[in-house]
Amino acid sequence: KSGINEDGWRVARPTENVVVRRITSDAGHGIVIGSDMSGDVRNIIMHDCELKGTVLGIRIKSNASRGGVVEKIWYQNIKMENIREEAIKIETNYGAYMASKNGKAFPVFRDIAIRDVTCKGASVAVNAQATVQKPIENVSLENVSIQARAGMTFQWVTGLKLKNVVSKPSQGEPFT
Repeated sequence: KSGINEDGWRVARPTENVVVRRITSDAGHGIVIGSDMSGDVRNIIMHDCELKGTVLGIRIKSNASRGGVVEKIWYQNIKMENIREEAIKIETNYGAYMASKNGKAFPVFRDIAIRDVTCKGASVAVNAQATVQKPIENVSLENVSIQARAGMTFQWVTGLKLKNVVSKPSQGEPFT
């Protein structure tokens, strides 16, 4: 987090150059960036983590009331199991506390790399959604294998790269 709305813009101090490693969790919301990120978040690496039974797996969230730039984010070597909602969720239209329905400070999400990720059981494999005003830019998934009830959705994402990605939904067609 790097501040919420006006306070984050006033202080203007980004969260940057952070390493999160060797986390094991069997409760909570997963490995999350946001939603209070008005002061920007950049150069974050998360690796060698295990999540079992968390609400979500990997998540990045903000909305048009928060603004801010989230960039150069790396997730690597993440193992997940029995994730209740999305294994991977990236959203710039998160309906958070103190979020205006008429916000005009659209957040910028760019340069997000997710590598060497496995998930054995989730409700949804991937849900990445932005807005027409500011699409999510340059997302890459590499060596990702997810078993979930539903597959992958990408809405308003530009520069999407999928390499060795397998989504095995129990509903719909598999993606490889």
